[in-house]
Amino acid sequence: MTIFELREKSLKIAHEARAKLAEIAADGSNAAEVEAEFDRMIADSDALAARANRLEQVEARERDFASIITPVNSTVEARASDVERADNAFNAYLRGEISDMELRSQSIGQAADGGYTVPTTMSNELIKSLKAFGPMNEGGPVRYILTPGGNPLVMPTSDDTGNKGSMIAEGVAVGESTVKFGQVSLGAFKFTSGMFKVSSELLSDSSQDVSRIVNDAMAERLGRIFNEKYTVGSGTNEPQGIVTAAAVGKTAATATAIALADLIDLKHSVDPAYRAGAGYMWHDSTFAAVRKLTDSTGRLLWQAAYTVGAPDTFDGSPCYINQDMPVIETGKKSVLFGDFSKFAVRRAGGFVLRRLNELFAGSDQTGFVAFARGDSKLLDTAAIKALKQA
Repeated sequence: MTIFELREKSLKIAHEARAKLAEIAADGSNAAEVEAEFDRMIADSDALAARANRLEQVEARERDFASIITPVNSTVEARASDVERADNAFNAYLRGEISDMELRSQSIGQAADGGYTVPTTMSNELIKSLKAFGPMNEGGPVRYILTPGGNPLVMPTSDDTGNKGSMIAEGVAVGESTVKFGQVSLGAFKFTSGMFKVSSELLSDSSQDVSRIVNDAMAERLGRIFNEKYTVGSGTNEPQGIVTAAAVGKTAATATAIALADLIDLKHSVDPAYRAGAGYMWHDSTFAAVRKLTDSTGRLLWQAAYTVGAPDTFDGSPCYINQDMPVIETGKKSVLFGDFSKFAVRRAGGFVLRRLNELFAGSDQTGFVAFARGDSKLLDTAAIKALKQA
């Protein structure tokens, strides 16, 4: 099936699943059976959507590849661009064909502490891959700030929602008031992928895309630790996570479940000024429970996304799945709602990769380790609120 056909079928099943819940009898005698069928249909819908996404990625790669294949006049000597030379040098570095000293002498990129700064092409691919491991990575709904260095970055803050203008009589002087400003400082905590090993056979086999192998390993490891710390980091000697920073806007009626009324109260705990672009964030298991909630007429408030890359919605607001969010348990902040662009994530500098030539020589393998620096903080405490389980 084509991408369109896959998405069309996925949406059709999703809408049929929405209608399925209406079959639950008034006494609830068949609720377990209907909900099991609902879960099966949703799983089928998700699987079709995932197939469509994978097919779309393949076609995008094919378009990218086709765009760089151009006829070459055999009488004209092609000259590689600086970017291409940097990428070629980086791949040669990964394979061990040239050393850090040679890289410096060629003035291609910059070495740092025995490592090599990841070139632009691979860095872009890495950023795309990072997004898959959580919405707190670049490309998600939070505000991402890129800086060349790691010096403290001071961000101004202001919450003037409690103030308003006034009426005055003719000829009366205007009273004075001040807007209170604050600031938060974003640092540059150091993250690492930890060491990962690649066999000499893979490195020496010219048919293997070594940069892709290294990119995937870096993305999975860094993507997970970035998303975890930017979600639940304590803020002490590590980034402040969005869950840690969010104030409680609503306490759920029970410890082990979420009612529709809880989510409505949570949404309205956020000032309307922030609600226009606001969304929900939760663990996938929480999302599975919320998908089944209906309004007083039995209508599901969950709506599957119609466009590629767009999030599903609940009660008209986008939903972001974050596997580092707490699940529904006693005392946990299981749901966030608000304007996530008010949460800042800072990446300081680029990604740096070190090639460890000798450490695993006994097993004929080469080690790699990647480093990156970053921090995160909530800029406006009024913009995001949390639902806390009782």
